[in-house]
Amino acid sequence: MKNRLLVYTAAMSLTLLSGCNKFLDETPDNRTEVDTPAKIAQILTSAYPDKAPCILNEISSDNIDKRQRGPTIVDRENMYDQIANWKDVTETTRESPEDVWEACYLAIAHANMGLEAIEELGNPASLRPQRGEALMCRAFAHFLLVNTFARHIDDETGEQDMGVVYMDHTETAVSPTYHRESVADNYRRMQADIEEALPLIDNGAYSQPKFHFNRSAAYAFATRFYLYTRQYDKVIACANEVLGENPGAVMRDMSGYPVTGIQTGSVPKDADNTSKYYVEPGNPGNLLILPLRSYLGYVFQNRSYCKWYSQSPYLAFSEGLKASGPWGLYSASTFYIYITGNTATDASTSQYLYQSKFPEYFVNSNHRSEWVPFTTGETLLCRAEAYIMKEDYTHALQDLALWMKTWTTVDIKLTDQLINDTYGDMPHYTPTNPTPKKRLGVQLASEKQENYIDCCLQFRRFQTWDEGLRWMDIKRWKITIYRRYIADDTTYNVDTGETDGTTPQILDTLTPDDPRVAIQLPQSVIRAGLEPNPR
Repeated sequence: MKNRLLVYTAAMSLTLLSGCNKFLDETPDNRTEVDTPAKIAQILTSAYPDKAPCILNEISSDNIDKRQRGPTIVDRENMYDQIANWKDVTETTRESPEDVWEACYLAIAHANMGLEAIEELGNPASLRPQRGEALMCRAFAHFLLVNTFARHIDDETGEQDMGVVYMDHTETAVSPTYHRESVADNYRRMQADIEEALPLIDNGAYSQPKFHFNRSAAYAFATRFYLYTRQYDKVIACANEVLGENPGAVMRDMSGYPVTGIQTGSVPKDADNTSKYYVEPGNPGNLLILPLRSYLGYVFQNRSYCKWYSQSPYLAFSEGLKASGPWGLYSASTFYIYITGNTATDASTSQYLYQSKFPEYFVNSNHRSEWVPFTTGETLLCRAEAYIMKEDYTHALQDLALWMKTWTTVDIKLTDQLINDTYGDMPHYTPTNPTPKKRLGVQLASEKQENYIDCCLQFRRFQTWDEGLRWMDIKRWKITIYRRYIADDTTYNVDTGETDGTTPQILDTLTPDDPRVAIQLPQSVIRAGLEPNPR
């Protein structure tokens, strides 16, 4: 090989974090050459981030309320407080901005190492699947970064809004200088990587396809990418590749789930079992499964951490997981999922938990979890939204009806009239009268189109709870949200969510043009000279 590709160069992108050159001090004896197809395939197993931005994005969203905060136990509690109140995060614990930033850029570095090694070998046809995987991984990690640390792509401001640094090579320079590209530039480069990668993906290259960018996962990523960029024909085309001619056959298998409050399925109704059932590779609804070094299972299973920022009964019944919808008023047997939690009437401790999507494991006393970033259910709703924006309500209704049939136990057929009646009659959310219907900052063609989008957004909120994608929907649809404080002396009727008359205190308001919708870069990155997000 003319230029030897060395494993230590993967860490060079970490100079984006601190400007530290410690990785250049590695001795050659500690380096491993990536010079064979087997080594390329191996290096690409590290091209997926081992941290996810779910906590950062979920706690930033309107899926949580703030309650009375207990004594600080660990620095993670300080971090959650900063995230929930849209402050710049100064902590560097697991799932902090620095942790997510580092994980994504390290994954990108491994993807670039694979690509350069393939080039060194002459880019043979036998390595086309590995090239496709590397390109897809590089685009995916950048997609996570730009959607967390930048504003949503906008036709009017995308060329000026700061994105992230798009790394398309392994870094070998000492103390390189980096500059943030625009959000529009980031998306153009991601699209180029995605579109080159799609025809190269081959499931036959993997012994366990669901732990890699298999064909369905790759097209699901493309579906979401095109939805965010409003390329609706491409959304539909890519979703069709995932869902096929019979989408019902690839929806999540709900048969094992215990209906809330009722033990009907084969899986015991506790977070440990339902979370492991959720990530099963054999479930057709799971398209990509990624192992993580993460507290996600701990946080979203029992809220031992982040307890003070969670779904209160007030939120649950007014706009969250127990709110009314086309299925009617919520009952304990409405959904094929397990909604549980501490439902004490004391507002300082009561919380509702979604059935966990993140199992909790321990390896040498360290927290581990798994993440399913792409599912057929979310892909279906991406396609439904694209049909709505094209005013193709016939096909949109088919997708929305399939989602409702998959997730709910009710014997109610979703119809055009039911959608228009439900959301047309529903008042828009206000801080003192919260509802699932939030005022959108994006101009729509008609009241009917708004009703359908409101329906789709409520379904998406349910589908993606705890994953952080609600934060992306807030940014995409320019929704104003509020951070509410539920006083510790507020009491609830745990069957209805009604309070004793106490009005939640509005602590802060986040409007679509507020610069805080872009989470601040890690402090070490800013100290190293990368321009911070405006505040």
